[in-house]
Amino acid sequence: MHFTPSHFGLCVRDLSRSLRFYCTGLGFSAAERFEIELDPPAPVSAVARGDVLELRVAPKATTKVRLRAGFEAERKEASDLFAAAKEEWRAGRGGAALAKLKDLRNRLPFDEQTLELARKLDAEIVPTVAAELNAIDSEAEAAEFLGSLERWQKTLTRAEALLAQVGPVGQLADLQPRVEKMRATVATMRQKRREEEARRLLKLARAYQSYGGADRKLTATELLAELQKNYADTAAAKEAAGGK
Repeated sequence: MHFTPSHFGLCVRDLSRSLRFYCTGLGFSAAERFEIELDPPAPVSAVARGDVLELRVAPKATTKVRLRAGFEAERKEASDLFAAAKEEWRAGRGGAALAKLKDLRNRLPFDEQTLELARKLDAEIVPTVAAELNAIDSEAEAAEFLGSLERWQKTLTRAEALLAQVGPVGQLADLQPRVEKMRATVATMRQKRREEEARRLLKLARAYQSYGGADRKLTATELLAELQKNYADTAAAKEAAGGK
């Protein structure tokens, strides 16, 4: 009897990981597969016959073998998932879109056309997000160089918007800690400005206290009251309270 090769059989430990490797990594799409239902699990043995490895299954109950081809349900789910990813991107939620595209590639690699559409959408999202991140980095450098609180606040707002859109995914996994660092910088600069404003207010109040006249004494009292009301957490307010 003469045999001709029809296919290669590969035994894998994890079918999902194998699909990701061949479909996501190498660009294939799943075509068909045999599914064997064994209940309860049956012992499997292998016997070498020349260049052929014969697998022997010894089921203890009825064995069902099903050939799956077409994967209509999976193809539809993949198409629906791609449509959802596209809607997420249109709504400005790039991170959610990228997550759905990743799920599609890893879990539903059954339709080459849908996979190609997913690759194109991914290629559209990632450069756009990367360009925005580069712009934010440039703004942050300028804000640091100028020491401008207003510029830092605008940069932080832009970074937070990108984080809300994309999330910490893929190459942007460090975006969350970078935004946290920006928040800390803005908070420090805001507190420094408050300290400076409070110090000026205290200085003005003491100037009025040094003058004679009831009106000026009243103005000084009002300034000190404003200091305690609006700047209670500052060193100047604590100094004024301790000096009373």
